[in-house]
Amino acid sequence: MCGQFRPYTVLDKSWGNPAIRRMRNPFNDLRYANSFAVLSEKMIKNRELSIQKLASSKKEANRYYSFLKSKRVSVEETIRMSCAIRPEMVANRDVLHIGDTSTYNLSKRKGRIQDMEKLGVLQDGKTPGFFLHAGMAVDAERMTILGLADVQLWNRPKVDAPTIEGQPKKLADKESYKWYVGSQNANNALQAAGRVTHLYDSEADSFALMEGIIDELKNDLIIRAHHNRQVIWKGQQLSLSECLDQSEALGRYEIKLRALDHYSWTAGKRIRRKAREAVIELRAVKVELLAPAESNNKRKLPLYMVEARETTADLPKGEQPVIWRLWTTHVVESFDQAKKIVDFYNGRWMIEQLFRTTKKKGFNQEATELETTEAILKQATIVISTACKVLQLVYARDKYQGLPIGDGFNSTQQELLQKLNTQLQGNTEKQKNPFPPDQLGWAAWVIARLGGWKGYQSAKPPGPLTMKYGVEKFYTLLQGYLLFNSS
Repeated sequence: MCGQFRPYTVLDKSWGNPAIRRMRNPFNDLRYANSFAVLSEKMIKNRELSIQKLASSKKEANRYYSFLKSKRVSVEETIRMSCAIRPEMVANRDVLHIGDTSTYNLSKRKGRIQDMEKLGVLQDGKTPGFFLHAGMAVDAERMTILGLADVQLWNRPKVDAPTIEGQPKKLADKESYKWYVGSQNANNALQAAGRVTHLYDSEADSFALMEGIIDELKNDLIIRAHHNRQVIWKGQQLSLSECLDQSEALGRYEIKLRALDHYSWTAGKRIRRKAREAVIELRAVKVELLAPAESNNKRKLPLYMVEARETTADLPKGEQPVIWRLWTTHVVESFDQAKKIVDFYNGRWMIEQLFRTTKKKGFNQEATELETTEAILKQATIVISTACKVLQLVYARDKYQGLPIGDGFNSTQQELLQKLNTQLQGNTEKQKNPFPPDQLGWAAWVIARLGGWKGYQSAKPPGPLTMKYGVEKFYTLLQGYLLFNSS
């Protein structure tokens, strides 16, 4: 039912390839390049994806529609432009590449989309929609978002559905191959980084994937274990659980577990968990991971396994203790090193927030007004890139040494932020902007205040929706500021 895995992706498409190299502008057309830039900027300003609401005139709306519908504008190049992380942004940094997949249900758009046969279906084989796999680059030291490193888009065609023209045919058939494609794309995008670590959930627990990341990409990995695999530990072949049960604990610490309520395709069920304070016990072992017996692969992967096991005395009724088992190439020989790996894994929440920002309470991609599959996929690519820029502000809000302010705001916008900062600060030190004015965190504090946040560092930090409202208000004020200063 699922058909072949043939995603739209940037794989094998780069400026270094003379077959597709552009001699002048992206999309090989200055008008389309400008439409892409202006449309992206307007989405950021207005937190809106409706062309009718973004455009100030019918002529402007038609220009955006023409860009999204044009056969000369490929989904692949829209992806490439949306994942263009500047080398200086990641130069010599220790970077986490956090990847995951989300689905977009378009069942409510059935009567509007003209080529439903191209759109395909979701996991149930009948609901119209598409899959989006994203990879986010995060500074591992500061946990600030650097940008989008990878996007893949695909569907599951119905039985006997025609192949969409133009899609690559050389990729592996299985959807699980998205993890390797994403790792390769991110590796290309992050070549200037000092170290790249691919951080994935248990769906990516694949020996072949880990082997490829280590041998071919020469990158690091942190992947949550899904299988109780066979390992060599202290000269013995054991199952992973046996190995961990015989190892000594490194120590315990307390952690705040977030509430969960989502369907897990890996587990095949809905996952619900109440938020709580948890006591976590850490273990770490160095092993040689054996390939699955049926693969006939004799390679042994040298890896560390970190286990984080909840030992909370009084669990809430109906709750199960948390157990995270994390494969990693990072050296883990102490409690602090093990805790760092678990802290990195907790950073996966960022990609959950990214997808949440594209959904109903954010940009609401599933309510698209567009009428063709390719136009919708191009729009979705721009939306996920825009959502990533929104989250840059969210995660810059409490970082004193994060990204420079110039990565998010030009000189004129910084002038307005200075004036707003003066107005929004209170009289006491607790009500003043605590960040250096050359940091993106300083701008994020101003934007959050515009969005309704009270400004106290002791209060609940502003989330994506607060930032969304703040940016909307900021760009409304900016229009007046530019008009006043041009007269």
